Amino acid sequence: DHPRCSEDLEQGRMIPGAAEYRWMDGYFDFDLEELIAVFDHDTNTMIWYELTKRMLTVMAPIAVVSLGFILLFTSTVVFNVDERACFLGYDSCQYITMKNLRLSALLIELVILGLSMYGNVRVVRSTVNAYHLAVVRDGVRTVHDRHISTKFGLLAAFPCFDRWLTVSNRTFTVPLDRILEITIPERDEIVDEEGMCSCCFRVPYSIAEIETVTLAKPIYVKQAMFGLKDPFSFQRLVG
Repeated sequence: DHPRCSEDLEQGRMIPGAAEYRWMDGYFDFDLEELIAVFDHDTNTMIWYELTKRMLTVMAPIAVVSLGFILLFTSTVVFNVDERACFLGYDSCQYITMKNLRLSALLIELVILGLSMYGNVRVVRSTVNAYHLAVVRDGVRTVHDRHISTKFGLLAAFPCFDRWLTVSNRTFTVPLDRILEITIPERDEIVDEEGMCSCCFRVPYSIAEIETVTLAKPIYVKQAMFGLKDPFSFQRLVG
């Protein structure tokens, strides 16, 4: 893909410094008549951050709890008799040692965690790559394109479930006459609202915040302004 440029657009040529606005995102190429500029996202950084957040807040606790459950199960529910494992104390023992039983349970857990991790990667990539942001003739257009979404990464590991996990395309345009101000907080001022420890884990990308007059905006409008590669150009153009 070659970088697009506002200077090549009918509406884009009307803005000062049109040659400065360049992008790679080709999502809006079908709507060039109203398009002024598109702003790319730092998708690699956003994906890395969201994946790390999921691993620390979801996957790690699940792994610890499941490991504790395995140890508890094999220590109390399963009785060790003559180095064999007897389930619930039945006389007919299964010919498997306690060591092998725990090893099998740990291998099953690793497989489940591996599938969950792969599913989370699919969800995060799909969600982040679905964000698109453009300035058009009548306002700021935010798009969250079709993507898969679920809190359970294990389900997303299997593409056959995508038909039930897919969220449809959503688009919202903020009229220019409703915009009061575009602000870009300093990195140290950005706080993750989903509970990440702000003291030890900083949001690694820029965030643009749009203030409007009496206009209710869907949550994805705010999220579409996360991780812009050039938030100050967006602020200069719109604000």
